[in-house]
Amino acid sequence: MKKGIIICIILVVISLSFYFCYKIYSFYHYSGELIGVRGTGIYHRDNCKFIRNISNEKLVFFSDKMAAAEAGYRACKTCKPPDNKKELIEVEKRKAEERKREEEERKNKMNTVDGPDYSKVKILGSSFKKNMIMVEVTGTIKNENSENESWGVSCRVQAIFFDKHKKPIFEAVSDNISLVSGQIKSFDIKVINSIAENIESYKLQLVNFSAVPDWLVAP
Repeated sequence: MKKGIIICIILVVISLSFYFCYKIYSFYHYSGELIGVRGTGIYHRDNCKFIRNISNEKLVFFSDKMAAAEAGYRACKTCKPPDNKKELIEVEKRKAEERKREEEERKNKMNTVDGPDYSKVKILGSSFKKNMIMVEVTGTIKNENSENESWGVSCRVQAIFFDKHKKPIFEAVSDNISLVSGQIKSFDIKVINSIAENIESYKLQLVNFSAVPDWLVAP
């Protein structure tokens, strides 16, 4: 009985010795290269057990943790390569700022480069009668970047309806409206009967702007 216990203890000690020897060997034989696995968003040490049987086509190599962060990869929790949480936050913050800047540039370009000045298109007035909104829209449109080209504009009117608690209960969008400089157009936005009786107020806004040559705009 005692011999059996001693043998078991010896086997456990030998197993643990092999395990720790392997860990020490792996630690000192880590080259510093970071390897990601495509489709997982995770990068590993080059001696991590999770990448041993993965084909080279599915591997992506990073020079450092910042490069991994730029690609959107995080560190493996098993082999624990250099962590890049801080770098991931920095990258996401920078990308958010870039997206914001690009959106601002796009809006500025929309009004100054590619066609008419959409800010001149206005909703003149509206009224709510018989389950529909009657709207008048006008456009004083000019292409600031071309003296020889005359533009019209196409857009839609979006209506948002609110109940007595100022909670939005329904949205509707008009058909396309095409205008040339100084033109005024009237049209209706229909409202579902069952909703109309609960409408206390509404808000209108112009959406989906695009420039069109004035000769395509119906009188």
